[in-house]
Amino acid sequence: MAEWREHLNLLPEHMRESVKWWIEKGEPHPTLLGSFLTAVLTNDLLEAFACADAINAASMRQWATFLHTYAPMGCHGSEERLLAWYEAHHAEKEDARYERFVANAQAAQAAVDALLGKPDRERITVELDGRAVDRLRVLGDPAEVLARLADHAQQGVYRPGAWERGWIVQAFGDEFLDLLEQDPDAPHFQRPKAKE
Repeated sequence: MAEWREHLNLLPEHMRESVKWWIEKGEPHPTLLGSFLTAVLTNDLLEAFACADAINAASMRQWATFLHTYAPMGCHGSEERLLAWYEAHHAEKEDARYERFVANAQAAQAAVDALLGKPDRERITVELDGRAVDRLRVLGDPAEVLARLADHAQQGVYRPGAWERGWIVQAFGDEFLDLLEQDPDAPHFQRPKAKE
């Protein structure tokens, strides 16, 4: 049932590798798929549009066609199906690849925990003018808003298929891409190059 591969070109080019990894290997864990891919795979249309970059937003019909017509049934539809798809691909808990993936997921969670003020954190102080704080307050507690934005920004750095990547490139340019390399333990992720 490899027919889906023949139709992968329906999807935006920058998303194909992530979708291929998900369908073939059930990776990454559903909680690490990214906001847009999670929304589209769980049939959450409103969230998918809210998280989509311009290219994905313009390609929603192609996403629907690919998922409804060609993608394996079990790899999408709900959060429960995503978790079952992941678990079906990782039944052997002792598998070395699984253990590497868990270690990477734990490292990613530690990074998120650091941003959200959990143990092993690094405190960053930001000063903003009152108007900016008032505008952020519309979205919630300003400190929590900034922490959430920082989390999305770091996802845009290490996850090339994430909607956040385009957002980061728009905000900061693409020069930072030269400072990244493929993570050998998680080929769908990138990491900062080692300092020489």
